[in-house]
Amino acid sequence: MQHFTEYRDNWDTGAQDVLTYQNTDLAFSPKVTARGEIIWQLIQGQQHHALEIAWSGKYVSTQFLDNTSNAQTALPAYFFSDIRLNYDLKKVVGKQVSVILAVNNVFDAQYVSNGWTYRYTSVGYDARPDEAYTRLEGKDTYNQTGFFPQAGRNWMATIRLLF
Repeated sequence: MQHFTEYRDNWDTGAQDVLTYQNTDLAFSPKVTARGEIIWQLIQGQQHHALEIAWSGKYVSTQFLDNTSNAQTALPAYFFSDIRLNYDLKKVVGKQVSVILAVNNVFDAQYVSNGWTYRYTSVGYDARPDEAYTRLEGKDTYNQTGFFPQAGRNWMATIRLLF
């Protein structure tokens, strides 16, 4: 963002401090998002069935929870992979029956894709002993930040009928 104004609560005065930022990153906007997939057709061209396996990977670079570009309130970059097996049977029931087995996050990557943050100023009170989400950013500035961890390795099975 070319220009961003933050209204930060001041716990000592009950007012809001006004801070201006120049050329910051837009919240939840990673610079890089990439996804790739490789598909192997193990059985193809057969009249009544087909089998394929797919391997995919997704990468998301660091992103910020707010428009301040503050590294203390950033989501770390992450990468995870999925694998999927598709087996298609034609003209058994209807036009086609597909059995799909997917294993998501194959390597059990530990990552977060979302979160929240609240920043405030306080000279007279340090909330860290009372509030697990509170962190000192520096001097008299604190943030309360929470992250939403994503699922580890998991699987899903699907049966698809085409008529």
